[in-house]
Amino acid sequence: MLITRTGIFHKVLWEVILTFFIETLDQRNRVVETLLQKNAYKTKPLEYLHEAKTNDCLIFPPNKKFDDEYLKSLPYRIFLVCGNIPAFQLDILNQKQICHINVMTDETFAMKNSILTAEGVLANILEKTKKSVFEQKFLILGSGRSGKAIAQLFSKLNLDFAMSSFDEKNYAISHIFTDCNFYKEEVFKNLKNFDVIVNTIPANIISKEYVKTIKKEALYLEIASIESIEKENLHFDYVLCPALPQKYSSFTAGKYFFEAILHALEKTS
Repeated sequence: MLITRTGIFHKVLWEVILTFFIETLDQRNRVVETLLQKNAYKTKPLEYLHEAKTNDCLIFPPNKKFDDEYLKSLPYRIFLVCGNIPAFQLDILNQKQICHINVMTDETFAMKNSILTAEGVLANILEKTKKSVFEQKFLILGSGRSGKAIAQLFSKLNLDFAMSSFDEKNYAISHIFTDCNFYKEEVFKNLKNFDVIVNTIPANIISKEYVKTIKKEALYLEIASIESIEKENLHFDYVLCPALPQKYSSFTAGKYFFEAILHALEKTS
């Protein structure tokens, strides 16, 4: 169900946002475009960005990365909806008086997105392994939002899985999902015991020495934004998994994105 907007917010949003310019290469954004149009908002594809004026709104996918020159080319005093932007690029936006709407600061949206990511992880496992999920052992590297969402799904399916945490609080919480937990570097000595490894930590965390111990027939799913291992001469199946919600649940992901956008603009107003 889409969020309900009050008449006052509807009026304020109409007065503040003139036109929504949307990058429609992303399937989620095409859903956002459709939902905005159904709610009587004016939209245009990004190709018409040269027409943008003060108080117009640009919508990019939550995982969009920008180069400096592109940000410098944007119009002054607009709204920019996307995900995280590095601090040094925020200075560019400030200079142009651009209001950055970071949907990833919306905890509800981020958690819902993590649940869709977990479903995408399961889809990759079913597609890329030859054994039943009930005959395999799984390891989740990291116990942040995505790690917890994957653990919740694995737990509901009663799969044989372990979690690893580098944060003491998350290590304690991970015991809710499984009895098999590793703290900090302890996990690296046990990589050889797993058929499927799912990494959620955006950092190069596994040395070449430990990478060599991973099973030859193992599946390694990389869902983090930064690769956790060096990819040269790997002896197992290493799969990059960016933007899983877009690939496997684009309509639902787009609906969640739409809700997050309106919620963020409501707070901005």
